[in-house]
Amino acid sequence: VLLRYFNVIGADPEGRFGERPIAGREVGSDEYFLTSRISTTLFDTAEGLLPYFPILGSYTGTKDGTAERDYIDVVDLVSAHLSVLRELLKSNTSFSSVEAFNVGTGRSISVKEMVTA
Repeated sequence: VLLRYFNVIGADPEGRFGERPIAGREVGSDEYFLTSRISTTLFDTAEGLLPYFPILGSYTGTKDGTAERDYIDVVDLVSAHLSVLRELLKSNTSFSSVEAFNVGTGRSISVKEMVTA
């Protein structure tokens, strides 16, 4: 079984996995903006570590002009992996083919929508 997913955001509420600062990366530096996910930058802006959230590009053919993505929370993604693993162990079946599944919400959210959420 293959799970396909993109645009993972968030963190485990207990801090075991997810958004964490990268050692040596200064908040607001060029490296920070090149390596950070949208959610990291939004969280840092909300906490006052950044003076504003930069919206890069507003030229796409979307409803508000900013990029749209199907974001999935990291906790939901872990749950999807565990569900597949449980099913595979429970079925005790050998597989002769590969099956692929998309994991996501099925709903695109724009950058502007993320900022105002």
